[in-house]
Amino acid sequence: MAPVLAAEKRMEEAGLDREFIAELNRRYIRGQKKWADSATKILEPNILGFLYSGDYFAHDTPPGRRAIQKYLRDHQLSFKEAEKEYHVNAYAIASLLWVETKLGKDLGRYPVPWVFHALLLGAHPNLCSRVLDALTAKFHAASRKRINTLEAAQEKTIERCATKANWALEELKAIQKLWKEGILNPFRIQGSFAGAFGIPQFIPTSYLNHAVSKYRRRADLHLHSDAILSVGRFLNESGWTNQSEASQLQALYAYNRSKDYGLVISRIANALMTDGN
Repeated sequence: MAPVLAAEKRMEEAGLDREFIAELNRRYIRGQKKWADSATKILEPNILGFLYSGDYFAHDTPPGRRAIQKYLRDHQLSFKEAEKEYHVNAYAIASLLWVETKLGKDLGRYPVPWVFHALLLGAHPNLCSRVLDALTAKFHAASRKRINTLEAAQEKTIERCATKANWALEELKAIQKLWKEGILNPFRIQGSFAGAFGIPQFIPTSYLNHAVSKYRRRADLHLHSDAILSVGRFLNESGWTNQSEASQLQALYAYNRSKDYGLVISRIANALMTDGN
């Protein structure tokens, strides 16, 4: 079965409706001669990311800390509201937003529904083979590799083509809900290659579960007030308490499944808190 038909079949079996599936195909497949090339550009960084050990600590710089301090001053009312409502300290929220998007300056340019549609297509052997073709050169060029042999990397790639597709299907369900219920128009939103959008880089399911606004009926994660409050809610509902560093790292791990991610945010936040006192 061709990749597009296989993806349609999986979406239908998962309960997605024909109108939504047709809209995905109309926007990203039909009439697009190079849709497979476009999908491959999304698949490669998502699936082959396991090759590298990311350096989250590179986000901690003196200019970065100064930018966060200014951001805290410029949005102090929103931070006070987040601390009052969700009991997450402002330094942690601001540090997270710095690491995620440099406080809203780096939001990404990938159409969010297409990211997850492409990941679903990636389960097909024709698309997964494209990622395997790119793997060899990237494997030999990668420094700080997490996997030592090319054969093991190939097995991991095939496995991730499948698991990423399963994950994408759940996110497509969330995107359909956002679209069908008029919560927001996902087809107008751009984000990262991983499908995260807005200043805090929420994926669609995170938006549905945690996005919140004090001032409007629907949260707009491109607004600083909503981004700050939504991060506070996410961390609070993931177990954050200001009295326990372990709970904070656990909550940050729920946000991004990297221990270094949580450690660098904690380091920046603690340093700013000390300077502030």
